[in-house]
Amino acid sequence: MTGAAVVVVLGVGIPVGLSLTKSGSTVYAGTEYTVGYRNITETVSTSGTVASPLTYNLGFLLSNAPVSAIYVKVGQHVYAGQVLAKLDDSSEQVQLQQAEAGVTEAKAQLMSAEAKLAQDKSGATPQTIALDKNAIADDETAVQQAKQAYQLALQAYSDRSSQQQAVQQAELNLTEAKQQETAASDAVQLDEQQIAADEAAIKNAEQQLQSDQQSASNSQTLAQQALQSDEDTLQADQQQLQQDEQQLQKDENNLQVVEQENPNVTQQQVEQAYQQYQQELSFYDSWAQDGYAGSNPYQTAVNNAQQIYDNLNNAYQSIQNAQNQVTQDQEKVNQDEDAIQQVQLNISKDQAELQQTQLNNQQTVSKDEQSIQSDEQQLQNEEIVLQNDEQQAKLNEQKAQDTVLQDEQALQAAEQAYNDRTSAEQALQQAKNNVTQAEEQLRTAELQLQNDQQPATPSTIASDEAAVTNAQGQLATAEANLQSAEQSESETVLRAPIAGVVTAVNGQVGELPSQGASASSASSGGSGTTGFIQLEDLNPSDLQVDLEVNESQIGQVNSGDSVAFTVDAYPNKTFSGTVVQVYPTPTTTNDVTQYEVVASVDNAGGLLKPGMTASADIVTSTLQHVLAVPAIALHQVGSVEGVFVVGTRPVGSAFSGGNQASFRQSGNGIGNGTYNGPENGSENASGGQGGFSSSGHGGFRTGSLAPKGTYFQPVQVGVMGNNLVQIVAGLEPGEKILLTLPESTASALVQSESSTSPFRFGAGFGGGFAGGAARGGRQG
Repeated sequence: MTGAAVVVVLGVGIPVGLSLTKSGSTVYAGTEYTVGYRNITETVSTSGTVASPLTYNLGFLLSNAPVSAIYVKVGQHVYAGQVLAKLDDSSEQVQLQQAEAGVTEAKAQLMSAEAKLAQDKSGATPQTIALDKNAIADDETAVQQAKQAYQLALQAYSDRSSQQQAVQQAELNLTEAKQQETAASDAVQLDEQQIAADEAAIKNAEQQLQSDQQSASNSQTLAQQALQSDEDTLQADQQQLQQDEQQLQKDENNLQVVEQENPNVTQQQVEQAYQQYQQELSFYDSWAQDGYAGSNPYQTAVNNAQQIYDNLNNAYQSIQNAQNQVTQDQEKVNQDEDAIQQVQLNISKDQAELQQTQLNNQQTVSKDEQSIQSDEQQLQNEEIVLQNDEQQAKLNEQKAQDTVLQDEQALQAAEQAYNDRTSAEQALQQAKNNVTQAEEQLRTAELQLQNDQQPATPSTIASDEAAVTNAQGQLATAEANLQSAEQSESETVLRAPIAGVVTAVNGQVGELPSQGASASSASSGGSGTTGFIQLEDLNPSDLQVDLEVNESQIGQVNSGDSVAFTVDAYPNKTFSGTVVQVYPTPTTTNDVTQYEVVASVDNAGGLLKPGMTASADIVTSTLQHVLAVPAIALHQVGSVEGVFVVGTRPVGSAFSGGNQASFRQSGNGIGNGTYNGPENGSENASGGQGGFSSSGHGGFRTGSLAPKGTYFQPVQVGVMGNNLVQIVAGLEPGEKILLTLPESTASALVQSESSTSPFRFGAGFGGGFAGGAARGGRQG
């Protein structure tokens, strides 16, 4: 039984059977490639969708004050930080001023206590006395500020305009609801008006009858004029037909001349010439791109093929142009004949229309008489509708009464808020307490001045130190109260957290903000939460791409990988992005398991829109300066990958790439065997430990299909790029390899598929094939 190895040309994907030949083929320089260092990029191709933006539901944290201003409307674009709405902050302003006064007072107390302590320790000095006087002045200022704050609180307590506005708004809503209640009978009034309109319509119809009788005479005159116009048009079209027939005869004669000058030129000949030109051009470009030196050997063939194609194409276009002109002329003649026929039809139509006009006039008069009858019938119908609307008005009146009841309850709530004076009384009382405290502090400063003029005792020093500690605590408390008041004031203003578009405003000036919208939140897509103002994020830079990666490739993808993708709307533009998240939970559809990968998007131009379909390449690995060869140069013999190296394998050299197991076949070593059989007889091979060596004659033995002047070198491959393959072991920089097999060798490989001669490796790659460590023979 004969054996044969199979070679797979990886570059073109064509499996070819090898058979033994006596001599190799000539290696052409145009097929060689010098091994060197390259950069390789490994990618994962996938697809996905540009994701939709987020929707923000914005609301006030406070809900006990009415809305005083709304600065935006639905559809308006806003920027990040822009003020959207504001609550009535009169109470918060009073609290803020009180807190500021409290901080000022606490600082003055601390300064006074520290000054007194220093004075008591060092004794009274002119500077200390001056500080005490300054403290008294500061305390007097604090007293004035506290009194001013009290006056503001008293004014706020007395001024109830905002609450009155809320009550007025509720009263306005109630008034509108009552107006809706009284409007329940509007439909009945409309019906009565429609009855009056029907009676007027009857009168108008009688007037229309008189008008139509007058227009009947006018329409008959117009029909006669149209008939005369069409007869004139017929005469003009007949003259145009004669001119176009003459032009057709002239262009037909020209077509005969062109066909005689360019006989037997067909579209198939032009296409074949163009294909030949493209083939020669591809050879020319391939030679140029591979970086060979010297003039391009395909230049002449490209020029000749281009000249042949241009000549045939020009001749074919001349014939086509002449034929097209004849066709256009024939179409014009046909159009003229159609126009004449159409005009003749129009004349017949005009004659018929003249008759029809007379008939229509009679029908119009009859129709007007029927219209009068119809209007009278309509009047009867409207009287029936009036009865039905009177019944519906009773139902609508009940609904309006329910609305009035709801608005009355809302008014009652607004009045209750107006009458609730608890918070205002508390603010007023606090302001009054601050005045008392400031006055007490002033008295303390005045006593301090008196004490500083007397010698201090140990007990006085201890008391001073305690007063400093107490003043420091009071200052910290006052500053915390000021921060709280500032926070409360800031919560009366609603700002946009991002740039976007307002999609809803759920409230009006004078109303209390909804209890259900007391906080701000963001959600993707729709959400059940409704804010006082809804804001949609339409910032192009916030978009992302949701990609689906197969489970066999997900291990290569990591956060931070760069992404390049295109969309159908812009097929010639490549967008970039970065992987920001790889979801660990897979999705399975039709037994296909995939993982979701989210990538950021560089959409500075704003071209991308949510929902667009993207075709993406994720860059998973980039190797710099590694040994690489074009993928087309790899060939496979049996289960071994390698390349054809130009030259002769060095005698006595062995190749294992540092690890002979890297090149073992499953169960079959390609080892230290020797070829002992005749060329057409049996072959015996002794096995080794796997890997390749050259204890035999090295390379393909003479008579193999290896191209002349080359030998097959197994290699170990690494990363597979788009066009290049990393070579981990098996080649050295500077070696020359074949990119493709010569034409004669390729033909022999194809013929070997049906050949009865076995393809034997004899001495093999320096030792022959053998099964693992076993020894055996095989009969040819």
